[in-house]
Amino acid sequence: LPLTGGTKMEIRLDVLASIAAAGGDPRFGLVTARFLHQVTGQAVDADMSFEDATCSKVVGRSPTFRNFAAGDVLDVQLAMNGRSFKATGRSVTLFSKPMTKIGFLYVTSPDDFGWTFQHNM
Repeated sequence: LPLTGGTKMEIRLDVLASIAAAGGDPRFGLVTARFLHQVTGQAVDADMSFEDATCSKVVGRSPTFRNFAAGDVLDVQLAMNGRSFKATGRSVTLFSKPMTKIGFLYVTSPDDFGWTFQHNM
């Protein structure tokens, strides 16, 4: 997972068995994924949902990992009720993603009071 967050993530596993072990009901459709640092024990939670009726995977957006570094390994836990987290036996490794640079090229002067002026506002 990237440190910056916002990336679509999927967790594929036998979700129904995990839900049954946690005493949850997949019809509610919401799952909380907890990413637990293997060394420091810091946790970051992310809300996720089931992608389809088969409950074969949960999807969501990755959180922003503050006070973490690239290469850190996190254990993944799931909870249906947001409190009773159960280990999935899965782990993820964080990586840093280069910043995306965006530039604009004007075809005329921004003070032409026309198209460029309007788009410069």
